[in-house]
Amino acid sequence: MPAKSMTGVANFGLRPTLGETPAPRLEVHLFDFNGMLYGLKLTVAFAARIRPERRFDSLGALTAQIAEDCAHAKSILSTAS
Repeated sequence: MPAKSMTGVANFGLRPTLGETPAPRLEVHLFDFNGMLYGLKLTVAFAARIRPERRFDSLGALTAQIAEDCAHAKSILSTAS
């Protein structure tokens, strides 16, 4: 099956707002995708770093920042293609 390229945002870190994990995790959100990828092998390529990881005071504040991060990422990715 040929590789399919998709865009999205990722976080590599300890998830301090949600309760730190013992080791860093890579979490990827693909734009305009709805499906199951568990069990599949994926390759992730990074285009730019948007911001450092930090702890937010609430889940709502984290959610709002993620929305801003997604908009910023889409802007970066639209000029890269």
